[in-house]
Amino acid sequence: MNIDIRKSKVIAFIPKAEDEGKGWSYSFVYSLLDIRNIYSLCYKYDGFSSITDCLSSCVSNNIVSESGKKWTKRNLLEVINALINFSLLEKGSMRPVDKSVKFENMGGIALTEKETCLLKDIYIRYKRFAEFWALFELSQEERIVLSFNYANRFTNSFILGTCSNSPIYRIIPNRTDTMRFWDVFCSWGEKLHMLEKVSSSFFHLETIPTTSGLSLIYKINTMPEDFSILDYIRSHNLKRIMFIPDLFFMLIKEFRYSMKEMKLKLTTEVLSHLDQYRFQSTSLINVSKYDKDYLPMVNNVYMSHLLKL
Repeated sequence: MNIDIRKSKVIAFIPKAEDEGKGWSYSFVYSLLDIRNIYSLCYKYDGFSSITDCLSSCVSNNIVSESGKKWTKRNLLEVINALINFSLLEKGSMRPVDKSVKFENMGGIALTEKETCLLKDIYIRYKRFAEFWALFELSQEERIVLSFNYANRFTNSFILGTCSNSPIYRIIPNRTDTMRFWDVFCSWGEKLHMLEKVSSSFFHLETIPTTSGLSLIYKINTMPEDFSILDYIRSHNLKRIMFIPDLFFMLIKEFRYSMKEMKLKLTTEVLSHLDQYRFQSTSLINVSKYDKDYLPMVNNVYMSHLLKL
């Protein structure tokens, strides 16, 4: 499947200027637990007079980073800066801006549903995240973005939609911080189950001319319990033998359901209708690391095609 971008209009992606007096412009914190834990620590003590005091409090309260690495002033300051950028902490005092915003836990405990909702709110409203969210609105009907690297080691270009000659937004060359922040944006989205990011190789999707690091990203819609993939196949008169990634690609473009939901639904439905449909396996040598996440597996064998009997 090829997308021709040779005639695509290229539009400069220019990030908004930072607020006057701000510290670090971007927050490269991937860990949602670190965000929750350090905020909760600042909440507990109503802020700190210095990073040194906050660091000491991390030790006394046994607050370790999610990565397991020892806290240093530098990596702790990065989390504090993120909390300031998210308007959760006051600059300087590290006091909570709004005491009504409170997480339920602190430490190694997994995020609760309420805490996840608080983080989703940050994810939607923080202006640096919002700049990337806007791309999905600009992609019009599909709400799908294809990201890739153009003459750069960081992701800097975004195809809006999956049609040939769709417009491309390209981050201006001197903003490598914005390029790097795309990875943070995608990481948060996946952890919060709001975004799906899939390598284009799973769909055998390529651009003309070829681009590097091509990925497909979309905002996830929840699949209704009564939705049937087999009914979808019948109503659209799809061909008798379907390549499963092609089927998922069609469903993504129309509904934007998560890959794992579609895999589970398809597997359950087919195994319940073996008189009408059968999976066809693929050789393990043809299975990439992406296929292992998303292709149905039956009896420890990956299935690549669906056959209508």
